Amino acid sequence: MITPTPGKNDCYGGSKLGEGKGFFNLVRFGLSFGFYHPVQFLSQSKSMMGVNMLRVMSSNPNYLQQALNETLTLLKEQKITMPIGESFGIDDLFKAHMHLQSRQSIGKIVVTW
Repeated sequence: MITPTPGKNDCYGGSKLGEGKGFFNLVRFGLSFGFYHPVQFLSQSKSMMGVNMLRVMSSNPNYLQQALNETLTLLKEQKITMPIGESFGIDDLFKAHMHLQSRQSIGKIVVTW
């Protein structure tokens, strides 16, 4: 199974981009990823990849639907796992939202009722 291990420089989305406006915000956002050289990855047999899902959705929604369906199949077959960060009952929906808004969550937030 593939289970992501959160690390210091992991990025699972661009939510920090919305924290400010202007050129300097974009520069700060870009610098927050750090600097990587291909040798760092090659020597450890690792890779890094990024996908702008908004662009994929805009240009080819059928491809996005297919990718989501295949991802759900892999989850159902337990070939990949989805990290669960926190679980909240429906009575704690406000707490769940505040936890998400705090940007301290790692993994998915689950609300059960």
